[in-house]
Amino acid sequence: MACRSVRSSAAASCRSAGESGLNGTTFGGNPVSCAAGVAVLETISELGLVGNAEARGLQLMAGLRRLMASDHRIGDVRGRGLMAGLELVRDRETREPDGEGGATLMAACLDQGLLVLSCGTHHNVIRVLPPIDVTSDEIDAGLEMLGAALRSVPRPAERPLPRRRALR
Repeated sequence: MACRSVRSSAAASCRSAGESGLNGTTFGGNPVSCAAGVAVLETISELGLVGNAEARGLQLMAGLRRLMASDHRIGDVRGRGLMAGLELVRDRETREPDGEGGATLMAACLDQGLLVLSCGTHHNVIRVLPPIDVTSDEIDAGLEMLGAALRSVPRPAERPLPRRRALR
């Protein structure tokens, strides 16, 4: 849904042009798109999806923090609602990013049937983004898959340091 505000001088100019629809655009809204937007907002309200996102987000963050407590490769857990990030580090003390671990964990998650994304400068943050209508059981299942994937990935001490390219 969209709307625009204009100065009164601009509005007067549009009125004096005498053409209907002079100020319309593809993105300016139309009855069908407005009705669709209202229907989406009504559905979100009727299904209680905002409350669900809050409750499932708290459940997700608690589960990710439990994983962090049991695995020192997780340097941080952060997020809000249903958008969470799991930062992988080679060492919690130095906070050295573990981008290779991020790529490996992402692949291991896919092997478990869990689709996650990586982000961050070093690609060491795993983004967890369940849909707004996710259930409690689905959060639990996703956390179990993530935990299994973490357990299947070798720890940094068990894999060689990545080779650094020489500067030219």
